[in-house]
Amino acid sequence: MSPSGAITVDFSVDGEIAETRAIHASGDEVRLESALIFFYRNDSGEPAAYRYVTVPAGRRTISFDPPAGLEEGNDYDILAIGNPDNYLESGMSVESYAASLAALTYDEAKIETMLSRTQPIVKGLPGVLPMHGQFVDAVSMKPRTFNYHKSPTGIAVEGQFYFSRAVSRVDLSNLVPKTLMIESVKVANYRTEGYPHMDGYRGEHVIDINRIPDEAWAKMASPTDENSGQKLTASLYCFPNIVSASDPGDKETICLIIKGRYCEGCASFRSRKSEIICSTIWGIPNPRCLQNYELVYNNLSTYNRIEYQ
Repeated sequence: MSPSGAITVDFSVDGEIAETRAIHASGDEVRLESALIFFYRNDSGEPAAYRYVTVPAGRRTISFDPPAGLEEGNDYDILAIGNPDNYLESGMSVESYAASLAALTYDEAKIETMLSRTQPIVKGLPGVLPMHGQFVDAVSMKPRTFNYHKSPTGIAVEGQFYFSRAVSRVDLSNLVPKTLMIESVKVANYRTEGYPHMDGYRGEHVIDINRIPDEAWAKMASPTDENSGQKLTASLYCFPNIVSASDPGDKETICLIIKGRYCEGCASFRSRKSEIICSTIWGIPNPRCLQNYELVYNNLSTYNRIEYQ
């Protein structure tokens, strides 16, 4: 319960508790710095209000004054976007973005809400990930309506906000570092738009292999000893790229570009020049980005793809 006239609500982020996922989220994946929250009348789906809020570092609550149009005791459905600031079209402010969606109904907003980023999404750049949010029961974590009530001691709200990242994570494991020493990896053919509230949608624009900036490269650590492999985790991300079929060399399917040294039968990796050694065509079919992906190299020409929650 908030002791003032502001509404204060707890929030959590998917994956921050290790038991909820096979892969524990960390760093950029659980950092919420701001949120754009839209309220819709539960009985009609008509828009009622919206509010943009910033979240101080280390805080696990969202606080905001009740916006005009939000009435005490009424039930509202929620659509929320986490960290929208870094995922808008060039030149667009959060306020103008929110205003462009403010007149849409709940069903319309689910379809038309789009996030955008031309630059690659890698660990530390931009430092936060886009998220989609909903309002849930604090115990069952199932979606529920939002309402609030005033009392002499403050404003009471039952439930909490729950955010999930709106991009897929791509990990890479190299089990053959004695013949293939990977130095860095980047994602190519990535989509510049994503629809955080919709299944089966993808952006129209693709950044192809020839237009990827140098900041897209993620460095891969060397093996700690001769018996260990290489692993890159929580470093590469992309919007969904749902394709019906993939062909080697196509310009529609997401792929990993790998730079390193190939040393089969040579004296040492130092005798080989660092070069682009392979590109792996690899579609990202999941619509809501709730899954993580891992490529596992078993030898120089084959790999296994692992998808897990």
